[in-house]
Amino acid sequence: MRREIVSILCALALALLLVLAGGCGGGSNELGPGIRTLTEDSTIFADDFGSGSDIRDVTTWDIPSYTDWDVDSDTTGRDAALRIDCSTRYLRLRSGRYIQKNSISTAGLTNIHLEYTWGQDTDNDSSDDGDLVVLWKLSSASTWTEVNRHDLASNTQECPNVHSMDIALGSSAADTTIDIRFWGDTDERRDEAWVDNIIISGDTACTTYYRDDDDDGYGQTEDSQCLTTPSDPYDTTVDGDCDDTDANEHPGQTWYKDADDDGYSDGTTDTSSCTRPTGYKVASELTATSGDCDDTDASVNPEATEVPYNGKDDDCNPATLDDDLDQDTYGIATDCDDNDASVNPGATEVPYNGKDDDCNPATLDDDLDQDTYGIATDCDDNDTNVNPGAAETWYDGVDQDCDGANDYDADGDTYVATGYDAFAGGTAPNTDDCDDTDANVNPGVTEVPYNGKDDDCNPATPDAVYDLIMAADPEVGGTATDLTGESPYTEGAEVSIKAEANEGYEFVNWTAPAGGFDDASAAETTFTMPAEAVTVTANFEEVPPLPEDPTVTTQAATDVSTGSATLNMNYTMGNHTSVEVRFAYKKSNDSAWSYTDWVTKTADGTHAESLTELNSNTEYEFTAQLRGSASVEGTTLQFSTDKPSTPSPSEGGLPPPSGGCFIATAAYGTPTAEQIDVLREFRDVVLLESTAGSQFVALYYQFSPPVADFISGSNFLRTLVRELLVDPIVRVVEATEDIWQN
Repeated sequence: MRREIVSILCALALALLLVLAGGCGGGSNELGPGIRTLTEDSTIFADDFGSGSDIRDVTTWDIPSYTDWDVDSDTTGRDAALRIDCSTRYLRLRSGRYIQKNSISTAGLTNIHLEYTWGQDTDNDSSDDGDLVVLWKLSSASTWTEVNRHDLASNTQECPNVHSMDIALGSSAADTTIDIRFWGDTDERRDEAWVDNIIISGDTACTTYYRDDDDDGYGQTEDSQCLTTPSDPYDTTVDGDCDDTDANEHPGQTWYKDADDDGYSDGTTDTSSCTRPTGYKVASELTATSGDCDDTDASVNPEATEVPYNGKDDDCNPATLDDDLDQDTYGIATDCDDNDASVNPGATEVPYNGKDDDCNPATLDDDLDQDTYGIATDCDDNDTNVNPGAAETWYDGVDQDCDGANDYDADGDTYVATGYDAFAGGTAPNTDDCDDTDANVNPGVTEVPYNGKDDDCNPATPDAVYDLIMAADPEVGGTATDLTGESPYTEGAEVSIKAEANEGYEFVNWTAPAGGFDDASAAETTFTMPAEAVTVTANFEEVPPLPEDPTVTTQAATDVSTGSATLNMNYTMGNHTSVEVRFAYKKSNDSAWSYTDWVTKTADGTHAESLTELNSNTEYEFTAQLRGSASVEGTTLQFSTDKPSTPSPSEGGLPPPSGGCFIATAAYGTPTAEQIDVLREFRDVVLLESTAGSQFVALYYQFSPPVADFISGSNFLRTLVRELLVDPIVRVVEATEDIWQN
């Protein structure tokens, strides 16, 4: 019980000390320089000795979790132990014993800190109870340095959490390994030093980062932050940027001269300027950082195309010639073709190659005989008497007119004249032309009767045959064909013939002034030749075209108001001389249609009908209709009448001008009833002339349409309203006409 009370008192005392003083215990001994303002703390070692039961005699630290601790103890005195007291487990040291933690790594950290809590339990005598001594050293060193010594007060028990220490070991303990020792410098066995919650930590120092808005790796000298890691825009450790809005302008930049701004530098550089010198660029802005042979001319650079004869090395390549491109030693001033080394004033003219080889127009390349015909058409360019314009001299073996025809076939019928058979060939492979002045006379033609000529150069061929001529009437009606195809024919020859009608025509019969037909009404038949030349005619007649149908198109309604609308249509006549048109219309929710009168039309056009006495605020359907040889109907369209407004008499408003006695119209079934005309006149003469009457008419137009719609669908209601309401009103109005008219 005593220990529990002591534990509670210790905890209360520690809390009070933390509130008042922020901690308690002995002083500190700092071995290194003062601690900088740090941005991050990192714990590298912590040990509160865990939980478990008492271990009173410790000769070696054989608990698995603590094998990395070194212990100085004996086997009997229980001088080093793990004890549970003050509601926690702690390390107990006495009789000059110690424990130490070896090789604690501080890599990457600065300003190492040691924190721990300590307490005591003494032997209740008046003698000096000794001290708890804290030491450290670099693992590589042999000498221990004392950093704190806590006097163990006489006749006192204090739990370890009463005293909490934070000792700065300094930067000398950074980035290496260190050893920590806790030594119970006591002289009696009951003088005990208690240690718990050992923590070793290190701080990470910050780095100066400069603001780098243009991300060129150089920051603004006057704007920086000390950070553990870079944070945009503070992300470079190099300062000195002369223009942080331009990533190209910074210290150490290499500027390349490009005075003509063609993307090529002549290799001149400037490495001393931080800001851009006039006429300079960075490498990324150039196509090449050197090679411009004229940096004053933007048209001259290594990528330019050489322009011949301009006196400049446009592409900066001396190997690309500016003159004498064909390298024949003649420049453009005298060389008439500087792309052909074979053409120059020193060359010999080569006829017919299409080139002025010697650059001398007086040396002929063509038409050497100067007869105005070149080699392309002149078959002998060395003889002025031979050319396409010369007259042919037959049978001399010379082709004077260069037409390539056989010189022994004067009429050009492919037959050489009789007596020149040895010269047959070329355009005249045949022989024995008995009349070489007439192309219609040769052994290959058919004898023509009665023409007085030996057409086929065969005196044995008779001359008594007759031509068969085929004709069509009319010519556009079709064709007439001699299927036998051997005209002329002898008398009595039977010839197969055929007639074929063109589109829009039909065959009628055959006619001929002589001869005979097997069947004159058959399109394909046999004709017998008479003893004379004859024309056989196939007769055709035109087939009348089928009638063209008229069309009608429903167009949108126009001029739609509360009680009226205009219906519209387009129509075509087709091949009709006249048609009739009208409109069908109805309320969209009715089944029965109404119709306008048929109107006769004689030409393509449009048609419109105005409808009145329509119900306001109502949807209607309508379609255009046409009748001719057949009836045609357009698409059904819709329109909706406007909702009537109720004008204020005080504002001078008037009822709708269409009149429309809606209930009366529904009662009589037509807007043209005489009774309705009486009521309209009474409205215009009497009611609309006064404020009260105008208000009544406006109210009537507001509520009358739905009532009229209701009664119009029932013959019984229509009769009832007509006889009991409207007719009496009409009789009263008529009886008083002399009064209200005056």
